[in-house]
Amino acid sequence: MISNRNAALWCSQFATLIGSGVPIDHALGALHKSAPTAGLRRMSANIRRRIEAGETLAQAVAAHRGRLPRLLPILIEVGEQSGRLDEALSTLAAYYDTQWDLTRTAWAHLLPTLVYFALCGVLIVFIRYIHSGWSSDWLEQTAMHIATVAGAIVFVILVIRLAAPIRAGIALIGSVLPVVSGIMRQSAIARFAMALRATLNAGIEIRRAIDLSAEAAANPVFGYRLRRARKHIDKGFTIAQALDRTRVLSADAMAMINTGEQSGRLVDSLGHVAVAARFRATTASRTGLRIFSILVYTALLLYIAYTVVTLWAPHIQGILDLADPSGASSHAY
Repeated sequence: MISNRNAALWCSQFATLIGSGVPIDHALGALHKSAPTAGLRRMSANIRRRIEAGETLAQAVAAHRGRLPRLLPILIEVGEQSGRLDEALSTLAAYYDTQWDLTRTAWAHLLPTLVYFALCGVLIVFIRYIHSGWSSDWLEQTAMHIATVAGAIVFVILVIRLAAPIRAGIALIGSVLPVVSGIMRQSAIARFAMALRATLNAGIEIRRAIDLSAEAAANPVFGYRLRRARKHIDKGFTIAQALDRTRVLSADAMAMINTGEQSGRLVDSLGHVAVAARFRATTASRTGLRIFSILVYTALLLYIAYTVVTLWAPHIQGILDLADPSGASSHAY
């Protein structure tokens, strides 16, 4: 699967070339040389060959649907049919760039805590090595434990990524936790608003746009609730009224959407909603990670103190006994 960052770069380069009047096959030839990854370069060359063989751009891109984010081939098809391919690609580039920025921001906040956690783990191992005399048996046991923990982490990540029911369960649990629920909700709103802006800007019908955007929210719980807005639209409600009945978007987000729909600038309003939700998600994630970091730091410091005391308690007691002959003699008596 192509990452959001590489998808943003590829769409941005493609949009610039098409917008400059370069024919599609020549643009793909240029992307074959300048795409950010070898996989995208090969894909660009394959799409160009398919177009030269008589396929449309949408058909050629659809052949790589398994490797592409879902919105990309759909918006390219809509852009090609409407004659607004460069606009569709620019919209995709902005959308995937925002997605990448959200992910990068989350990792930037989480990385210091992970580094501290790893350093504390090394310190604990170092303390135990000193106490055990650097024995080879302890080294083998530690290596086995590290390999087991690393394997368990990789297994859990793979299961979460591949098993939809597990992801849904994690999302359901997270949606009721005090700090986590706020982060998840605002992140889902930011993704949904950005995707809805992209799909509507590309000319996709509102019901299908809501379906695609709910999936792009990347949250099974909130995505399911947002998808129910279609039913309200079928009953004759406006877009703002339908989204309001999902009880996912905040009051100020609904006010912006309602104003945008009434003024005919819904696409612009959705962009403002995405920016506001992204800011709130970032702020909430900083707060949550700060609390998480404090808890991790405290737990690790307590564990290190416990390890030192339990390993050296007999030696400390012996020193105290030597320093207090009366206590030692009374103990012996």
